[in-house]
Amino acid sequence: MIQGNVTKCTDGTPFPGVTLILTSINGSTLAQTNTDAKGYYKLNFPSNEGTFYVNASYPGHMTLRKLVKTAHSSAPSDTNSYGWVNFQLGPEPMLSIDAPRQQFLNESFNFTLTFNNNGNETGFGPIVHLILPQEIEFKGANFLGAQVSTTCVGTFPLNGTLVDPLSGITVTGNPGHVLYILEYPLGSFTTGQPSVVLETNAFLRGNSTLGLPLNITAYPVFRFGANETGTTPIQGNETTTQITPTVIKIIKNTVAPHEDETATGSNYPWDYTLTVDVANDQTVTDVNIKDSLPGNIQFVQVVDTDDGNIMQQPSTNIPGGLLWIHFNNITGVLGSDKTIIYQVYAPKFDNTTLNILDPNTGAWVNATNTANVTGNYTSIEVSSTDNYTLTLKPLAVQKSVNDESTDPIQPKPTNILHYTLKFQVSDYFSIKNLVLYDIGGWSEFP
Repeated sequence: MIQGNVTKCTDGTPFPGVTLILTSINGSTLAQTNTDAKGYYKLNFPSNEGTFYVNASYPGHMTLRKLVKTAHSSAPSDTNSYGWVNFQLGPEPMLSIDAPRQQFLNESFNFTLTFNNNGNETGFGPIVHLILPQEIEFKGANFLGAQVSTTCVGTFPLNGTLVDPLSGITVTGNPGHVLYILEYPLGSFTTGQPSVVLETNAFLRGNSTLGLPLNITAYPVFRFGANETGTTPIQGNETTTQITPTVIKIIKNTVAPHEDETATGSNYPWDYTLTVDVANDQTVTDVNIKDSLPGNIQFVQVVDTDDGNIMQQPSTNIPGGLLWIHFNNITGVLGSDKTIIYQVYAPKFDNTTLNILDPNTGAWVNATNTANVTGNYTSIEVSSTDNYTLTLKPLAVQKSVNDESTDPIQPKPTNILHYTLKFQVSDYFSIKNLVLYDIGGWSEFP
């Protein structure tokens, strides 16, 4: 039998109606009950084990789990084992991390820590336990542009535990990883309060292993619990995201403005761009950039190779084909390193001589192609891939707006907005009685 009491962290009073679930170490449910009007619970169950988990939960409050060990009764006639565990439930801090999935070696990057109170009680002293591997160097964090107070507790030793000096919580982490405490500049966090976001800056060291994901782990904490002078901190659930070190990246795009659409015909050529970026101060050798055009796009010419060598280019008469550009080596700087530009258009017929757009319906068609870059970095083969989709249309329309005020960077009510509609009709279609409708917002027209 396992029993105990559950209280509210706001005032320490009994908490009735709390659900208690008993599980074995392997996660099998053994018993379940609810606290009575006095916050008391009792779980009776048959088991030969001596160690269990008890979970306490109530809507709008942090679910807690505790390990309890039972002991045999001291009475010779009593063959039962007994355990006792108490709970105090309070607000539910929640945290999410938004970080890039891939990051260049030897360069800075940003990620966000978004804090919420998902409970129905106010939490006090919101902080974050942030755990970073040695490969990621913490540079700082800000809230609404102002730097926040940060404490580097230290590196996790072999036993994997460190104590947060602010809350007294024992934090677990992988040996060698580093624990930081970030303080939100808020005294409390009420239920229903909007999310608060920390903008965090870090640096990925050049000794990181390519392709090996690195964990960024964080815990939300109310250091004072549910009272402004409380001494029972509440730590929320762990959240983890991964960031993978890389050294090269390719981005396929078009020269703006295009809105990812075009009318078909040689009167409407456009430029594709292949932008290659290499990690700062790193060198990739034998770089090959290949872009396979789909069968409904006609190659016209290479506009700029950015000092690369053309190894192969598509036909100027048959849609589709391969563009292949080679560089002996590329050494990265901050920002993009090489940009290749080439011109294409959408013809009437594809590379099988079929109509690209249905001549009767003019139904739109997508043109999707994939570009990739490969190279060699310290005897390691590296690569990156990107794709781009353009919609081919008989009639393409683009809309733009210009704020004609004296300070268009900071628009405000009463500013004059100038809208422009541009359209193109396919070389292979005729459109009569064309009418364009533009429906504005209720506040845009007097």
